[in-house]
Amino acid sequence: MKVGIKTMSGLGLELIVSLFNKAFEGYFIPIRFNEHTLADKFRAENVMPGYSAIAYIDEIPAGFILTGIENRGGVQHAYNAGTGVVAEHRGQGLTEQMYQFMLDLLSKDGIKFHQLEVITKNETARKVYERVGFSIARKLLCLRSVIDPSPYKHHPGIIELSAENIFSEQLSFDAVPSWQNSMEAVSRMKDQYRFLGIEKEGRAAGIMIFTPSSGRIKYLYVAKQWRRQGIGTALLNHAFAL
Repeated sequence: MKVGIKTMSGLGLELIVSLFNKAFEGYFIPIRFNEHTLADKFRAENVMPGYSAIAYIDEIPAGFILTGIENRGGVQHAYNAGTGVVAEHRGQGLTEQMYQFMLDLLSKDGIKFHQLEVITKNETARKVYERVGFSIARKLLCLRSVIDPSPYKHHPGIIELSAENIFSEQLSFDAVPSWQNSMEAVSRMKDQYRFLGIEKEGRAAGIMIFTPSSGRIKYLYVAKQWRRQGIGTALLNHAFAL
């Protein structure tokens, strides 16, 4: 068995889509991409093929790591935008080998900060990441609901905002947003989002950014001085009624 690891530079999306979907067959959360949706993921998360790894077993694609790169505060950060190994090649240390290859690339270019997210239930993946040097920094809560729009009503005080309106606001977050929900990611995909807001005293008191096609909420933000006054509820109700 011959193992080879390379960057994704020069690879077509068709090959990466095929490998991604094969690696996630039977995953406990259904994940499947086509070329269009994977291209959107690359754009939103700033995935760089030159820092992303692909593993071959006897010259057949067997695993991958997608890596996003972002300049934050003048410092380059890397993000694991997805890791997968096809079922028949798991348990052979491919993820560790790809990480060693990729971390060497990042280190040579002075990129020292690297983050990822792993689902708590995925104990196998978490242990692999810990073996290559990652440690838990925080936990994110993900919520999902099926919404029936009929009970919800439009709120007359809510206005449609442009992306530029949002980006010009000085928003004070209680926590740093996840990579996929950063303002940088939102700005790259602003054509796919809808922006709602409630203004008080000439400034944004509440903001909601979401994807109409999927219902995924990117931001639900209420300024501290306007909290507990129903602004977040009004934004949700308005969006649910759309």
